[in-house]
Amino acid sequence: MVLVTGCNTLIGKQIVKKLLEKKIEVIGYEFYKPSSYPYDIKIYDGKLNNVIGLEKICKGVETIIHLLDVKLPSDRGRKFMKSINITGTDNLLKAATKTGVSKFLHLSTYEVYGKQDKIPVRQDDKLKPKTKYGKDKLKSEKIVWQYSQNEHISTTIFRPTLVIGSETEDATVLTTLYIAMGLGNSNKLYFAGNGDTRFQLLHPEDAAEAFYLALKSNKSINKLYNLGSDNVPTQIEQIVRLKDAGKLDCSIINLSKRTIKLISFLLKPLKLHYLSKNHINYLLGNIILDTQRIKRDLHWKAEKNNIDILIETINWYQQEKIPSK
Repeated sequence: MVLVTGCNTLIGKQIVKKLLEKKIEVIGYEFYKPSSYPYDIKIYDGKLNNVIGLEKICKGVETIIHLLDVKLPSDRGRKFMKSINITGTDNLLKAATKTGVSKFLHLSTYEVYGKQDKIPVRQDDKLKPKTKYGKDKLKSEKIVWQYSQNEHISTTIFRPTLVIGSETEDATVLTTLYIAMGLGNSNKLYFAGNGDTRFQLLHPEDAAEAFYLALKSNKSINKLYNLGSDNVPTQIEQIVRLKDAGKLDCSIINLSKRTIKLISFLLKPLKLHYLSKNHINYLLGNIILDTQRIKRDLHWKAEKNNIDILIETINWYQQEKIPSK
């Protein structure tokens, strides 16, 4: 049996789907039980703060896939964010070791790398996270490794790039699409600087495949893997191809790096998700992770590239988020 925490997330639903297709018994864990869920599994609710309660849930579980986290402190504060991302991971591992769980697959993030001078970024490159989420995830990784060494539970850590697709809830992506498609005659897509930066994406189905392969293979034990798509275009190449492929009726506007940073500073008091620190990193930074290790160990390969991912997201957004006239 497999326990999937964060089972109602974009990756979580794809992992549950994949496991059920493979006839693997699955139970879920979320902050709140969803009112509706596409798959017939038992879902427990909680905040990862009750070790005794977690032990009861973990009885009979062979593998835990730990996805539950908080990406931003804006909703319930920084203290709650840390209690889930750091303390919650420790509580879950404590329950896992007490109940004999044999495998623990942990979701981390590309944000642990911070700003890197060279690409692609490899797993052993220096870690210098800039975001609160990245710092939390680095601490949670250290907790996972400690349990692996001291309690002899088999662990695998994944550092994916930005995961988006249909039903995405990423505020940066949704706001960008809203500006591009939802504002009548003023529709715009922006690119920063020379438009020569590259930002790798990942489709949730490709992420789910990576977790499944790690679950089934002993080669993944106590390993760390980057995850991301192949053939990443530059920012300007991506925008031009998306406008054409998605039939977007929007203009393409260039903003200098200085202008981007100034607008971000002015918008900061409004606590908007657009041109936030994460969005600035997306526009101005290069993020391409080296995925050769997981390709070698598990024969994993991303089936969808940036353009595939964004077109799918645009089509979903047009159908579900833009009112029909």
